[in-house]
Amino acid sequence: MATGSEARWAGKPRRAGTEKRRALRAPVHGHAVLHGDRAATAGVIHNLSLGGALVRVGEVLGRTDALDVELRLPSARRVMLRGHGIRVDREGDGPRMAVGFDRVPPDAEDAIEDAVITALSATRARHVLVVDAIEERQLDVAAAMRARELTPLTPRTPLEAIELLGDPANQIDVCAVSARFADVAGGELTAFLKEAFPWVRIVRIGDDAIAVADDAVEAWHDVEDLTW
Repeated sequence: MATGSEARWAGKPRRAGTEKRRALRAPVHGHAVLHGDRAATAGVIHNLSLGGALVRVGEVLGRTDALDVELRLPSARRVMLRGHGIRVDREGDGPRMAVGFDRVPPDAEDAIEDAVITALSATRARHVLVVDAIEERQLDVAAAMRARELTPLTPRTPLEAIELLGDPANQIDVCAVSARFADVAGGELTAFLKEAFPWVRIVRIGDDAIAVADDAVEAWHDVEDLTW
């Protein structure tokens, strides 16, 4: 009978060996707060593993050799760890800090493993939210995405769209938005999405469904290229 760590991984995708298992990484959605000796910075998790995380931060800390790391995962679980900075990459949407974990307590290990496995399973489906008030065009865009091995989700209301985005089982990293959805202008919806779900990449829906699908594929490649 499997026990302990083996039981947690029963039926889950895994790699043999401790180091490979620690390297199993996924674009987990969530937030992080990094506490240095005299300052702290908040950010958005880009990817996560048992070994560390890549976090887009608002400000870069002066010293990163010893950090208290607070992770707020999609399951609403809060995890506290000790860690250290590995490097900082300067990107167009803000600096990204690679953080290594010094030690992962058993309860934190459970939470991180669950988040990584859930994200890996959902990421393979490559979900894209298609937000469009014109049903015929929405269906055309969805068909073009399926032809490119994406999995479109087609909400009918803004509330349904938010519920889909908030469900960690969906792991939505790309959202296609039209000029208007229900009574909400596309610009307002885009601003809300960037505020509430900052990891989501936005592509605009025009009259060419194939072009929208191609833009969504390119956005997904950006997600898959994130490493630390």
